[in-house]
Order: sequence, then structure tokens, then C-alpha cells
Amino acid sequence: MRGPSVTLAPLTGSILNEMILDYMALGGERRRAEMAHFLESSRSVQSEIMATTLRGMILRASA
Repeated sequence: MRGPSVTLAPLTGSILNEMILDYMALGGERRRAEMAHFLESSRSVQSEIMATTLRGMILRASA
């Protein structure tokens, strides 16, 4: 059974960029832990899109 969905405020480009920079500033293990927690908690379409974007950027930067 799925839990209640969380309504998120629309993200603008600058807010999304700030979130990406915050994630990229974290150290390797901490970054992976934060991303895992974020991905596990995502439920809405908007957060799924953001999670996919963040995961791709972090994986490219970490490679």
C-alpha cells in the first residue's frame, strides 16, 4: 500500500540548481547516503524527475 503523497512546491531552475550544487558539495559516502535517502522517499512525478536528474549528474561527476 502506498503512503500519502506529499505536495511539493513547483521547482524553478535556480532552486533545482542550488539543490544539485548542495548534493555535489557532499563527500562521496555522505553524498551516496543522502541520495539513497532522497530516492527512497520520492513519491510524486516531480520528485521522480528531480531524482533522475540528480542521480545522473552525480553519477557523471563521480565517474
